[in-house]
Amino acid sequence: MTILKPTIHRIIKIWWFLLWRTVLFGAIAGFVMGFILGILLLFTQVEEQTKILISQSAGLLVAIPVGIWVLSLLFDKAFADFRVVLVSSKDDEPSDT
Repeated sequence: MTILKPTIHRIIKIWWFLLWRTVLFGAIAGFVMGFILGILLLFTQVEEQTKILISQSAGLLVAIPVGIWVLSLLFDKAFADFRVVLVSSKDDEPSDT
């Protein structure tokens, strides 16, 4: 295994991989969650400020797993000249693969 330097070109590739997928899938998940939550909250007698707080909290709860899932996709991606892998910092640690 050859360890490569994190050049600006490689860093931008990783950043772009994470950014557009997180935005796209986060927007889709947020739309679905917002639609469902909007319908449910429409028929409640909850104050407007409480509805806003519930909606914001739901958005955060959707964004966290979407971000983690997108990050996990990074480890399956083979870029043109590199892959992102986890390497043990200990020599005697057994491999998970």
